[in-house]
Amino acid sequence: TRERMWLKGVKCGGTEGDVGDCQHAGWGDVRGCDDNMAVGVCCDGLKSGELGVRVGPSDFPLCPAAQTDWARLRVCDYDKCRLEVRHDKKWGTVCDAGFTDSSAGVVCRSLGFEEGGVAR
Repeated sequence: TRERMWLKGVKCGGTEGDVGDCQHAGWGDVRGCDDNMAVGVCCDGLKSGELGVRVGPSDFPLCPAAQTDWARLRVCDYDKCRLEVRHDKKWGTVCDAGFTDSSAGVVCRSLGFEEGGVAR
């Protein structure tokens, strides 16, 4: 089953309140993207809420999961978490086409990570 994808061509300047405020192709306009192109994000620093949890034995920390009513980082490993955004009461992924570290920083800061983050 194909996952819902909401955004592509996301370009954040760095000061937006959330990823939905960044320039993008339009909600649902994801032509040319497929499930393998879902963007990954890893946030830096601590946040004021719940931190990511290590799953199973490992020698490395996981990228931290996080969630608000409009965005979430989930399915995390040591390198990245899958970014999902909520639109029209439905969760969907974001295509990695054009997604930069600046956009990842906006996502991470809006989720409470003051140091921003990186796109993967």
